Amino acid sequence: MQAALASAPEVVLHIGSTAWLSYLAVSALASASPGPAVLLAVTNATLYGPRRALIGICGNICALFTLAMVSAAGLGAVILASDALFFAVKICGALYLAYLGLRLWRSADAGLPTGAMPRASSRRRLFVQAWWVGMSNPKALAFFSALFPQFIDPAAPLLPQCLLLALTSMCTSAIFLTGFALLADRSRRWMSAGRAQRVFRRASGATFIGLGALLASASR
Repeated sequence: MQAALASAPEVVLHIGSTAWLSYLAVSALASASPGPAVLLAVTNATLYGPRRALIGICGNICALFTLAMVSAAGLGAVILASDALFFAVKICGALYLAYLGLRLWRSADAGLPTGAMPRASSRRRLFVQAWWVGMSNPKALAFFSALFPQFIDPAAPLLPQCLLLALTSMCTSAIFLTGFALLADRSRRWMSAGRAQRVFRRASGATFIGLGALLASASR
């Protein structure tokens, strides 16, 4: 990866500066779109603060890197081409989002004070949770599988180009998710009221469950 970063200007020349800027714009639009990752960043920032939210954001962008490499290896196309594999990924993702939603809904009745974390291993849990949320959406896999071939020069080394595109998506996602988290952090004073926090936990939980249901009914 360090070699790819060191030769980033040369890689951009292979892809083409105009093509890379187009990919950057598409990636930024995708990162700004509401979805499970945005909801999780907002929920973590509101309940636990921006520092804890950043841990989850790191988990999410690591998931993006994982999906990008899976797509670059051609496995993404295999999964998308197989009805059974796509269905399995979709259902697993939907069930995980529903699980997160149920946990949030139930935590509203647990009497947790603002800033309290679910368990002792909170930092690790937040990272892993966000990683699974990122991995749970087959649409992200479709995004990379569809776009990478459009922006990669097959006559040039593939790995540096794939790494550059993956890092571009990771950076845009990190910027937008951090922005959403910082905006959500401003509501923490209002969330100090126990009733407001319960309402927020239930609303976030219901939204996660709804996103899970939408994912389960989604088609390619």
